[in-house]
Amino acid sequence: MEILLAVYHDRKVLLWDVGFTVTGLAIALSQSWIPIPESARVWDAPTFYAAIIITTIVICLSTRLWSGRRHQNACSSRAENRAVPIIPYWVPFFGHVFQFLWGKSSFLKKARDTSMDENFTLKLAGISHVVVNSPSAIKALGEKDSTFADDENFVLNARKIAFGLGGKLPTGSADAPAAFSNAFYDKVIAEPYIEELIPKVLGAMKENIPSMMTFMTSLVDQTPWERAAETQAVEGAGNRMFAMTNLLVLIRELAGNMITPALTGAGLVEDYPGLHADLQQFEDYFYLMASGIPRWVPIPGIPSGTIARKRLLDQLAALGRAYNQVSQGADTSYYRHLSDFPTMFAVAQETLANGDASTQARASAHLSILWALNSSVRNLVFWLLVHIISEEGLAERVRKEAKPYARATQPPNDFGVPEPPLLDVDIEGLTTKCPLLEACYMETIRLYDSSWTVRKVKQDFSIHDDELVQFEEGQYVNVSNNLHNTSSQYYSEAEKFMPKRFISAEEGQTAKAEWGTVRHEGGMWSLGGTMGLAHKLSLAIVASLLAVWEIEPMSEAGLRVPRRREAPLIAGPKRDVRVKISRRDLGPANRS
Repeated sequence: MEILLAVYHDRKVLLWDVGFTVTGLAIALSQSWIPIPESARVWDAPTFYAAIIITTIVICLSTRLWSGRRHQNACSSRAENRAVPIIPYWVPFFGHVFQFLWGKSSFLKKARDTSMDENFTLKLAGISHVVVNSPSAIKALGEKDSTFADDENFVLNARKIAFGLGGKLPTGSADAPAAFSNAFYDKVIAEPYIEELIPKVLGAMKENIPSMMTFMTSLVDQTPWERAAETQAVEGAGNRMFAMTNLLVLIRELAGNMITPALTGAGLVEDYPGLHADLQQFEDYFYLMASGIPRWVPIPGIPSGTIARKRLLDQLAALGRAYNQVSQGADTSYYRHLSDFPTMFAVAQETLANGDASTQARASAHLSILWALNSSVRNLVFWLLVHIISEEGLAERVRKEAKPYARATQPPNDFGVPEPPLLDVDIEGLTTKCPLLEACYMETIRLYDSSWTVRKVKQDFSIHDDELVQFEEGQYVNVSNNLHNTSSQYYSEAEKFMPKRFISAEEGQTAKAEWGTVRHEGGMWSLGGTMGLAHKLSLAIVASLLAVWEIEPMSEAGLRVPRRREAPLIAGPKRDVRVKISRRDLGPANRS
């Protein structure tokens, strides 16, 4: 969708002008405001429509033959420096727009698989978009600085619009670069603040994951995530309690209640119980929000996404005002519950204040960080759990491997009332000493990383990829992580979840997981160290859940993995899945 976003931003004025002109002309003709000459009434309706259809067919066939011949000539060219061939298309000017809208994923994968080399060019509303898949070409492109291909203008504008700042501010204003530049995110989501944030999340995990399920039938007695996930408690054989719940919503609320307080302080979650549902709704319509299409346009999703974003921005603006009151030493009695501001939030607020950013810009910047981390962790944990529990025996193998680093013990029952298990998590051990768990994460990234990099060519240049490849001024250069990661040229059974493909175990050496050629970095929506932080938190949450709980499919037939839904960072599922959760028998305190 990032490609269409770039096309829309480039052709927005033209598209709206054409739309208004055609609409106005149609209304004028239907109301007879414009008289139709008698000479135009010669043909009867069937003849007129037949002429239109025949003309359209001739134009489309001619365009397809011409573009196909051009593609053939480009592929067979022996020129020393050649452009990436344009895939044949049917419709003049619009090119591949309709194929893109009909089925973006299947169309792009077909174009990738049928290209003579791994790179191809699309024609979209008169603009050339080169899609690069070759690892050597991607590496060569990454070495080109912004004087050749620039992503700042488009990415900055798209971020501004997506996170509610609007598109009217000039690129060089104090608000936009301060709030949405890569330099801002690199400063705020940096290693020192990440290292401070992780222990806070781990502390919340140790408290919330062991008591995740209350097995209460009354909604009043359930936790917020149980209520949101429509959890039902049932008693099984041997008085064992089970909770039937919606997995995605459960993870969204549970992970959000552990992550968000570490980013913004606990007050925001307490005052805004619908926070994570609104973040989900905002993401569901993210690309419509990023397009900047007005709310009054009758497109499903725009009103819902706009309302969710407004609620989020209003709450974050209020939080920013509370921070200003606290930091200025004013009377904080009204803001007492909002006074525990984490360092990352404070650094972001101060950086934006130093850049004279408006209150709206500060709220928008905080929303971008809050969304990016919650979205990444939610979807990563969901896919990891779904694949781990759907493959027979994999959950037990992961649990056994992670046992020394995600350890759950049952404290003694001294007073007749069972206490929740004690959870001990070593996040460094999980990320460095658990090759199977790490390989599951790598395979999840390979299958579901949806990140796109979009750069506009500012001047002609060439890169070396087996041969010299030419890029021309005005083109867009696109890199899709998913297109490369799901290519059968690099991965056998590319659409299948197979974590063992990443594990190498040489004789006499400890097994380890290696990325290989998997693209797992970059993308226009990737903010600073967000994905690195999401990696650590996802592994910790998954390992902890498996240590304390048995998560099983509802049916003996197993769990059916849902289809993916496009998202800016990590693809989400098109539907939720219902699972059955019970507490593991941990035995006495010295066992796990």
